[in-house]
Amino acid sequence: MESSTYEGEAHASPSIAPPGDSTVRKKLTLFSLEPKILDHILSMIKPEDAWQLSKTCHAAYNIAIPRFLSEITLDGGNWSRRVQGSEHTTRFYSYIFMDPSHRLPQVKSLTVSCSAFVYYYYSDTSEAYLTGEEDYSPAGSLADAIVGATNLERLQIDGAERLFEESEALADAVAVLSALSDVEFQGAGLHTLSVISRMASRPRRIALVFQESDTDADDDFQYPDSLDSHIHFLANFTESLVYLDLAEADFDFIHDLAPDAVWPNVQSLSLSGGHVTPSALRRAFPGVRTLRLMNVTYSADASEVSWPALDFLIADRDLPVVGSIRRLQIEEPILRPDLPPVTTDLATLLKRTSPVVVSCVPQTDLLSYIADSVSSVRFIQLFLEEAQLSDASLLEDPEASWDAYIPTIARSSLEGVTIKTGTGFSGRSVAVRDTLSVAEAVVNQIPSLRYVGLNFSNTLDNVSNWENVTYTWYRVSAGPTDASPKLEALPDWEGELVLKNLLNMTRNE
Repeated sequence: MESSTYEGEAHASPSIAPPGDSTVRKKLTLFSLEPKILDHILSMIKPEDAWQLSKTCHAAYNIAIPRFLSEITLDGGNWSRRVQGSEHTTRFYSYIFMDPSHRLPQVKSLTVSCSAFVYYYYSDTSEAYLTGEEDYSPAGSLADAIVGATNLERLQIDGAERLFEESEALADAVAVLSALSDVEFQGAGLHTLSVISRMASRPRRIALVFQESDTDADDDFQYPDSLDSHIHFLANFTESLVYLDLAEADFDFIHDLAPDAVWPNVQSLSLSGGHVTPSALRRAFPGVRTLRLMNVTYSADASEVSWPALDFLIADRDLPVVGSIRRLQIEEPILRPDLPPVTTDLATLLKRTSPVVVSCVPQTDLLSYIADSVSSVRFIQLFLEEAQLSDASLLEDPEASWDAYIPTIARSSLEGVTIKTGTGFSGRSVAVRDTLSVAEAVVNQIPSLRYVGLNFSNTLDNVSNWENVTYTWYRVSAGPTDASPKLEALPDWEGELVLKNLLNMTRNE
């Protein structure tokens, strides 16, 4: 590797003079900083940028390589250099084992995509048609690397079931790791559950997306009538598990595989795309604070359940959950334009839970119901994109779109409101002056407001990532008698704090 020594120019280097000594000066360079400070600086740059830094000089190499190796993604390689698929995985193995005692312990996060085990080639001499075939030959080498990565904390494998089926060595390597705290397997199945059942690690987070049924592509993953005796559903993680995310399976297997197991420390539970028995979930996960149930089904005669600790419910339909819930996020498809605006079930859910914070796609009937019948709501997040608009004319002007909705919640005693538009607004971003005029219009109609957050950018945001949206924030203060309220634009850092406080608002505030 080509290297150089960086000394810098004397007149450009900051200097430090010890107290009481104006003659002795010490040159301050990047490499003279304390290791903890350097680690913090490097943690804020991307691994690929750390790689570029490592090529500048010997000193940079020594401090940057640990950051470069800390997050490894085997995603099919560099297409411009034609290092693709399984060849990329093989080259990673070769690089890491050039200095295994130093490099392997630096790996903290590893993501293995499906393309990491595909051999790509051109099917003709013109190089016009690229063809790919499965190639699991590097799996054994990757297993050796995983065994040596004793500090590996996060592991994500896409196409996990196929990979574990093809490579017993790699399945064994994952099972013996002891430091994993975050595990995510896409395309999971019985081989995957077998690996999980044997894991020496005690992760805090597990995310599993199960592969579709072999018999019907529309069916969720089903378990056979008989299973190997060593397969048990996460029963070895009853004390360690805090975050659990499961998708595309019949979730009654939780009870079938571990009928007596309880995960008392699980605080966040997300289930999507299967059948659930609410009472069984309540028994198995009594301490859940955040519950996300999407596209799940349950029996019509399912008994109502109460989670005493439940704070945040994310759902796309009514659920037999009783008791107050501080925060409710209503996702699609319960609010599709082709469905009735407010179903009886949705009204029942709102009335039963009496939320303080509500996030939803706006519809006039829904907002009117909240204003008239759910007096507990103090903060509303509204998200609108083209797919939810029944009136195409509203696409031409975001201000007009909110004029159609805001009056319906004018009767609510709201302290805060956020408005986020997605794609579809004539392909344009709204200027700052438009943002201010919308904020003024909102405040004039809802006199109780203290804060307004607006985002009219044409981004592909969806309801699920509301917490990651940034807003232009305004603080509302009372003007002189008979005058309109005053709006003060807040700096970004203060706006972020305002959003955090509003999302965490309690009933007593």
